[in-house]
Amino acid sequence: MKRKVVKLGPTTLVVSLPSKWVSGLKISPGDEITVEESGSALLLSKEGSITPKETTISLTRLTESAIRTAITNAYRKGFDKVFVKYQNEKQFSILAKVIKTRLIGYDITKKEQGSCIIENLTEPSLDQFDKIVQKYLHTISVLLEESTEALKYGKTVGYEDAIEAIQQYDNFCKRVIAKRKVTMPESEFYWTFLTLTTHGAREIYHLHKGMQKQKGKVAKETIKVMESCSALFALLKKCYLKREIALLDDVHEMEKTVIYKQGYAALQKKDAVVVHHVLAAARNFYLAASPLLGILLGEQD
Repeated sequence: MKRKVVKLGPTTLVVSLPSKWVSGLKISPGDEITVEESGSALLLSKEGSITPKETTISLTRLTESAIRTAITNAYRKGFDKVFVKYQNEKQFSILAKVIKTRLIGYDITKKEQGSCIIENLTEPSLDQFDKIVQKYLHTISVLLEESTEALKYGKTVGYEDAIEAIQQYDNFCKRVIAKRKVTMPESEFYWTFLTLTTHGAREIYHLHKGMQKQKGKVAKETIKVMESCSALFALLKKCYLKREIALLDDVHEMEKTVIYKQGYAALQKKDAVVVHHVLAAARNFYLAASPLLGILLGEQD
């Protein structure tokens, strides 16, 4: 629909509201509505007018990843209330752990025999988005730094807490994107950027799992690849924080060194499993440079 802009006073321009929209939300003179900018568009909403989204999930398997994927995607999609049907207490236990460790704002509000209700108690805010992304990137940096030290000196690091925090931030940001997609420019680029960097971090998680089965110190070539992977991510992070597109050229150059020179040489040594995960992480961080470029170019419009 189109509306004509009317001048009211020396500087004020006004547009009439659609009558169907006004009557549907029972808007009266003097009511306040929220106006949000999204590029050349405006989104109008009335507080409390949005109907909470609900869905139902039935758990049929005991596999942790299947249960985690089901509830996580309901969270990311923006559902406010989830009815879950489960077959046994082991399934419920897995579900409860995922909610506690990965889904900020979700909580179990009701539990009965074979079913429970999960509700969103804290709504993600667009104002928090950039700060959460910064915390997310910082946590990945710390994980990479500590993992490098672990390879050098054979130390044990608390990687599981870091991975849980990374997953929490990733899920939180994706829920913000899903809930506020209309008013959030470059949302698709952000979603892809988060997905790739999270996959990179998860490769470091699997690296640590693999190291638990490996005996002896890793080769110096392996440590070098890990240091370069960490440096590559540091460039990516700096590019996001400083908004410097030129740094992405360095990411492209470094990827060739990390994977095709250092990586291939390190694969000839004894640490093939460890090197595989480091290279997979580096590859994901490198691929994340593409959606990051989309984010930064969009901000210049």
